[in-house]
Amino acid sequence: MQKFTIRLLVGGFLLFSACKTVPPQITRFEAPTSIVRGEKAVLVWDVLPTKTLQNIVLTNIADSLPIQGKAEVKPYKTTQYELRIQYKHKRKQSLSDSRKVSVAVTEPKVSFTGVSKINIGDEAVLSWELPHFAQNVRLSEWVDGEIKEDWEDMPSHASYQVKPVKNAVYKIEYLDEGIAKVLEHAIEVTPAFFTGTKKVLAGEEVQLIWKTNPSTPHVSLEKRENSYTREVLKEHLPTSGSYKTVPTHTTEYLLSIIDEHHTTLIHKVDVVMGMIAGQKIVKQGEKAFLSWRATPLAKKVWIETVENKEPVVLYKNLAEEGQIEVAPQANTTYLLAVETAEGIARYEHTMRVTAPNEGGIYTQASPDAQRYNVAHDPQHHHKGLSTLDDSPVTIEPHQILDSPTKIKFDFDKSEVAPEHTASLDALVAKLKKEENAIAEIAGHADLKGTTKGCDKISSDRAESVKKYLVQAGIPEYRIMTRAYGRMFPVNYKETDDTLAKENRRVEVIVLK
Repeated sequence: MQKFTIRLLVGGFLLFSACKTVPPQITRFEAPTSIVRGEKAVLVWDVLPTKTLQNIVLTNIADSLPIQGKAEVKPYKTTQYELRIQYKHKRKQSLSDSRKVSVAVTEPKVSFTGVSKINIGDEAVLSWELPHFAQNVRLSEWVDGEIKEDWEDMPSHASYQVKPVKNAVYKIEYLDEGIAKVLEHAIEVTPAFFTGTKKVLAGEEVQLIWKTNPSTPHVSLEKRENSYTREVLKEHLPTSGSYKTVPTHTTEYLLSIIDEHHTTLIHKVDVVMGMIAGQKIVKQGEKAFLSWRATPLAKKVWIETVENKEPVVLYKNLAEEGQIEVAPQANTTYLLAVETAEGIARYEHTMRVTAPNEGGIYTQASPDAQRYNVAHDPQHHHKGLSTLDDSPVTIEPHQILDSPTKIKFDFDKSEVAPEHTASLDALVAKLKKEENAIAEIAGHADLKGTTKGCDKISSDRAESVKKYLVQAGIPEYRIMTRAYGRMFPVNYKETDDTLAKENRRVEVIVLK
């Protein structure tokens, strides 16, 4: 009897379960977790239906939805969405169930950029990025608080070239969902610039470069060798250009710009009678090299040192340019003495002698030490900064933007090899980005051949690189070339062609 009762109870429970009402279920309700304002989000859902299902609703959006579906929404702020199902119940008229998802909304990228400073007459590129739904986009130029020019119906994402003649503020105005917004970018315009070579040997050529407002009615060039005399070199110059001259003394060049104002720009060129360079740290017992150059105006050239406060001649009757091997046993200062019609000028170079086991790097002063002050070690040329006389470095008015670009050449060749085009293309891109920078190209030769031949091949190499830059769109007035022949080798001992090729080079620095 007990056994039968248990079976009856179990059977009754199963019958009751089969008759129980089963509600529908939301098996899926998904959406992206984050979108950018202005983009659409897709809501996706799946509902497991039963006979009791009455309605599927996206709260505040739509009802009577299918059991599987998608809906596009476009929220403008972080929003929570709810999917609700309604179904019958035998005891109550209807019941409901729901699931929620949130969509975070981030702001779209907005920018307005461009160069902040240019030279007069140069073009500047303005770039902007607005929301794709921006409307009534307008670009305008403001000078001294007044609108000078405007451009309407501009795209929401673009670049545009402008050419301001004065300091200007550019504005991008647009509607963002009906709200007026403004972005600004200021450009400072340098009224004119005047630059060029800063230090040369007497009798060497100097290149001067200038640029002024294209509407300037009169530009002239003068020189001043002392406080009392000024000499006009050329009248009625173009508003931008270059001029080559050969100073024999330290000279100030004056560019006169006559417009509504009368402006004079001054560029000083230091003229020296000689230059001496070489290794600055030498291990005891090792040999080192001294290189020198003297002005073509020199009558006599010699190298001396000082012992007991008295000059001692070490090498006399030297050529205008050359290189010698020395083996200092202690710290030594070498003096290059150059005699001209105006007297004797001396230039010094000091070698510090270290113990054989003491570390140190080889350094070499640049011929234009006052401008770019470059020193090097055998593995990392241009690693540090030094001057011919260890005086404090003054970069102004130029600033070096990056390490030099090096181009190597085969023996007796001046053509740029294809392997270097990538480096030069990167240099071109840098010059186009830095619109008020100039490139200084220095050509060098190895130690083979005659001095005259080395001077020519180094000049040809510099001109070859200049030609590449000009053909790539860099204006000629932004390029200066120098030829140093074999005066400043990287390797003083060319034991194989690999070392010699390090000397057969062009180095380009970008000055701002």
